[in-house]
Amino acid sequence: MGDVVSAAPLERTPMLHSESQTKDVDPHLLDPFRLNADEGLDKVVSVKEAVANNVRPGMAIHFSKEAGALIRELSRQFWGTHPEFTFIAYIVVNHSLVPIYGRLAKKLIASNCTHIYPSPGPIKIIQQLYKQKEIQIENWSLCSLQQRLMAGAMGVGFMPTRSIIGSSMAKENQDSFMEIDNPFNTDGKVGILSALQPDVSFIHGWAADRNGNTIILGPYDESLWGPRASRNGVMVTVEKLVSTEFIRQHSHLVKLPGHMVKSVSVAPFGAHPWGLGNHGLPEIDAYKEDYDFMDTMRRASDSPVSFDAFVKEWVLEPSSHEDYLHKLGEQRLSHLQELGKPRAWEEEIKKATISLAETFTTSEIMVVAAARQIQAKVRLHGYQTILAGAGASALAAWLAYYLFKAHGEGVELMMGAGLAGYAPRPGEPVITSTVHFPAARMLTDSTDMYSVIVGGANNRCISSLGAAQIDKYGNINTTRVGNFYLMGSGGGNDAGASQETIAIVRQLKERFVDKVDYITTPGQRVKMLVSQLGVFEKLDRDEFTLTAVLPGHTPVTVAEKVEIAKKNCGWELSVANDVQEITSPMVEELKLLRLLDSDRFFIGD
Repeated sequence: MGDVVSAAPLERTPMLHSESQTKDVDPHLLDPFRLNADEGLDKVVSVKEAVANNVRPGMAIHFSKEAGALIRELSRQFWGTHPEFTFIAYIVVNHSLVPIYGRLAKKLIASNCTHIYPSPGPIKIIQQLYKQKEIQIENWSLCSLQQRLMAGAMGVGFMPTRSIIGSSMAKENQDSFMEIDNPFNTDGKVGILSALQPDVSFIHGWAADRNGNTIILGPYDESLWGPRASRNGVMVTVEKLVSTEFIRQHSHLVKLPGHMVKSVSVAPFGAHPWGLGNHGLPEIDAYKEDYDFMDTMRRASDSPVSFDAFVKEWVLEPSSHEDYLHKLGEQRLSHLQELGKPRAWEEEIKKATISLAETFTTSEIMVVAAARQIQAKVRLHGYQTILAGAGASALAAWLAYYLFKAHGEGVELMMGAGLAGYAPRPGEPVITSTVHFPAARMLTDSTDMYSVIVGGANNRCISSLGAAQIDKYGNINTTRVGNFYLMGSGGGNDAGASQETIAIVRQLKERFVDKVDYITTPGQRVKMLVSQLGVFEKLDRDEFTLTAVLPGHTPVTVAEKVEIAKKNCGWELSVANDVQEITSPMVEELKLLRLLDSDRFFIGD
């Protein structure tokens, strides 16, 4: 074996320093590398110019629910004509009703058509137009619609999905959806969605520079993929115009690069009557939803006569966004900004009158019973997250969360628009309210929420949902009864992909049906149903069995309550051998519930 030779350290050759190498760099040589305060093409125009320059009849227009200023301007410019637009939107509500009512659209590709405040509900104008076949409605779930737009943005032609399989949406959208064998897994099926590309997109952002680099703060809901998929770019309104230097300082908040944007229009309160939350951008004031305005619009939309007057007063007569703000008034807008501050809810809830009575309504016991069942299932199966629906189903999830919290048990609440790990604020039962945003630990978009967190391969989620109809197999309908349009899927279908779903539905024979008219959410994972009359479970079969009845204030036996539940059920109800009566609500449960719904929108008088 040869000698081992240690390697000597390498000697470094000394650098030879000439006069030219040590001379300071000429400052002018750095000029090409300096960043400008403002860069790119100046795209700033008025809202009126943005619509006039970029919208043509026959276009497919995507809009987010916050794009109120652009939607009103579109209505003004095309009112009385028949441009035959196709509208693409997650939710049709508030000002987006106006161009539909004005017959500006021939088709609506949407997930939800619903009033939001004070509670979700069908829109009579939409129902009438649909029944008279003056508008086509192409129904999608929230996640599947966003995935179609995602495929359009990526230019891949299609997108795999777990959404809408087994629903009526899958059957009626066969031109854009199909099931195929998973090419990498012979044991499974996968859904395929065709790509969707709007011609233009309307969105409202928090801030942008003159070139259109746009800051959008979470939760992003449906505000990302529609704009990114648009063939001819995005028309953006913003609260504030900022420098490119400001954009660089906040580049982590920029969601739309300038090259995708056609126009930038400064429109303070451009989301009205929606609110605008603000997290991480103190230069811009947040503002809360204008519920009084929403309520006025909802009432007006009940009849053509009253809605004609509303449209004239609030859309057609104000000739610009500035006129609209002037009509709202500085005092009203300042009040919305005060309510939009992170801790404003504390002062509001202090003004509420909360009953401490131990007597309870049928809605209260229904929500309490559902919350207890959610708790039991979380503990039994080790679920880590709860997806809260809307209305009573949201209250049940929220109550379960706070009961867990009170006893030191951890579970996270999810909301489909993109809130993860949030703590709902008391006195605000509207799930989309910006009041809840500051109490979230993660703000994301609806695609991320439904396709990964709620319905992904590793989800540990239980969903809490409402229904317009439910059948003995757990199939949920929130979309259509005959030619009577209800509200659509929203995230209901997507929530059904969680590990398990509990439905909370007030029991009437016309709602508890033998077979739903339309399957919005397939019932395979809907394992439990709670009404004001009882608890229904899937035991050793695919149909619900009555396993418990709820307490009341009158002396009615369990047997009598079973007969009442059977009488108010649209199918031949199976009854367990040992039906129990659940215990009355505890004071702790009633206090929390009444604080969460202090105006008693869902828990009743």
